Parts: sequence; structure tokens; C-alpha cells
Amino acid sequence: MAPARCSAAAAVTVMRASVLALGGARLRAGHEEGDLRLDHDLTAASRARRAVTADLRDRGVDDELLAEVAVVLSEVVANALRHARPLPDGTIRVRWQLDDGDVHLQVTDGCSPGRSTHRPLQGDVTAVADLATGGRGLRIVAGLSDVWGSTRDVDGRCTVWAVLGGDRQPRSA
Repeated sequence: MAPARCSAAAAVTVMRASVLALGGARLRAGHEEGDLRLDHDLTAASRARRAVTADLRDRGVDDELLAEVAVVLSEVVANALRHARPLPDGTIRVRWQLDDGDVHLQVTDGCSPGRSTHRPLQGDVTAVADLATGGRGLRIVAGLSDVWGSTRDVDGRCTVWAVLGGDRQPRSA
């Protein structure tokens, strides 16, 4: 089944029969996976956040984890919109899965223009000046995710992935 192209706040949850790679983590076969395409425009982050959190809420994910998922997803989608090209069909792709209490997120775009090589981002988040107006997004992703990273495939698609929820102990303020 093809992913839904979402121009409103709707998402289609589909079953996958095979194991789908998720960067350093994997979406597991037989688990429900949400999959949608969003136009590469300024509304994509809010539409992704509403669709993913509504689906996960319906599956019983607690409010604290939903809030963390919403922040991480917003940051990753915003980075895709700001720093990358859309996929050939003019969209970005968002996929998610709930697996044993962990939420797996994945955002795929057409990569950054002019970037010929890919640097893994996992654990490679540089310090940001106190007065800088940007550059904190991936630090937020790293702080809220159990593990995260990025990949670039041979077709020029970049995917940032994150797994949240493995450690449900309260985070320190």
C-alpha cells in the first residue's frame, strides 16, 4: 500500500509485511506503521505532529511520551523544510511505529543541496552559542531521544530517525 499524501491532518496506518530499515534502528515486521507524505511547505511540521500524536494517542501512548514525540518530530520536520530539498514528488515522508512501548520516528527528504557526502549525526551535535538564534534543534532531538541518527541512501534521500520511550523514568528539568 502506498503512503498517504497528506494535505490535511489525516494519516493512514498501514501494515508492513517486511522489515523496513530505520537507520540504526528497525521498524519491525508485523507491527502497525504509520506512513504519510506531506507537502514540503511551512505547514508540514504541524500536520505531521497532529497526525502522528493522534494515531499514537489512539494506541494508548501516554501524554508525556506524546509530548516528547511532538517536539522531536517538529524539530526533525522543520530541519527537513529548512535545510533540504523535497523528495522528487515535492513531499517529505514521515513514518512511525509503536513497538513494545518505544516510538520509532523517521523523516525522509531529498537531502541538502550541494552536500556530496554524508556525516552521521548520531552523537555529533556541536555546541551552540548562548545568543545564537538557531542550531538547538538537534540538541533537543538528542536530549529527548533514546537513540537517533541519520542515513543517506544511494538515491539521494536523507532520513533522520529517532527512537523514544525506552526509558520512561522522569527526565530531569
